Amino acid sequence: MTYIKFVLLVIGLIVVMYSRATYTKRINTCKDKCQLAYNQKERVIAWLGYALLGAAALLAAFNI
Repeated sequence: MTYIKFVLLVIGLIVVMYSRATYTKRINTCKDKCQLAYNQKERVIAWLGYALLGAAALLAAFNI
């Protein structure tokens, strides 16, 4: 059961890095009139990653 927090941590980090990579790719490939804000898909993916990281932190904090 203790390995779940590590799995959540790794998956959360991968999801956040994926969201950042898609954002960077979209900004770099856009020529003009780019929206610098995260779009809806990138925002949802990033928040999912942050939720997984938060769950891992809670599990680690309460030693579950």
